Amino acid sequence: MITLVPVGGMANRLWSIASGVSLAHACHTPLRIVWFKDQGLNGEFRQLFQPIPDERIILREAHLSDMLRYDRPRRKNLYLPHLWQKAAFGRCMYEEDERLLMDNRFDFPQWIEKKDAYIASFRRFYPYPSGSCRTLFHPVPEIETRIEEITAEFTPQTIGIHLRRTDHVYSIAESPLSLFIETIEKEIEANGQINFYLATDSEEDKQQLKKRFGNRILTYGCELSRNSLKGMQAGVAELWALSHTAQIIGSHRSTYSQLAAELSGIECHMIRKNEKP
Repeated sequence: MITLVPVGGMANRLWSIASGVSLAHACHTPLRIVWFKDQGLNGEFRQLFQPIPDERIILREAHLSDMLRYDRPRRKNLYLPHLWQKAAFGRCMYEEDERLLMDNRFDFPQWIEKKDAYIASFRRFYPYPSGSCRTLFHPVPEIETRIEEITAEFTPQTIGIHLRRTDHVYSIAESPLSLFIETIEKEIEANGQINFYLATDSEEDKQQLKKRFGNRILTYGCELSRNSLKGMQAGVAELWALSHTAQIIGSHRSTYSQLAAELSGIECHMIRKNEKP
């Protein structure tokens, strides 16, 4: 069996799970996913998504007893899980391991060799078929209803904008608000009927764009925090809403922007100081 602990924010975890599912199929082995709530994603999988439609997958919400067994070894837990994992698994790989970089083309099936394996990852570490994330992940009905409400005002030309702020230092530095304003103005100049759906974790930037562009900017009034269940449910709703747009203008190095585009196979232009779209 492969045991996978998806790490990080929403997009990172879903990418990791899609990779794990593909690897499990390649190895013809079951996949056990252990989902931990933490400060970066304070919500259980079942509170956000419907069960994954794949009989090979066992997904469990982490319990207190799992903290010393399946949590990844780190300073917070005094690295104690490593002792249990070393004894319980024939193979272990953790999130900082360079073999988890897909560009390295590491041979995971050969590495596993019919042994029990433990992987903690925030990456797309193993190739998976196009459209896998759309097939594997379906928001719970309550969130689906929110998505329908958000997208009701969309037109076939609505452009999605993901403006990432808070703790993402690269997006803040490389994708300033001024570049988004410049890009929006160019899109309006090319098409006077166009509108935009804005997903952002910055209320200040949201208000600035709405003030500047008026009702061309569509938004969803929701809690922005990733530390609460309501905030995470809103994050799923906005992720899927972005995937319903014609294209996405995203923040530099934002996995959220990239996954939103991947869900429906649309283009994603990442705003960056030295690489304007």
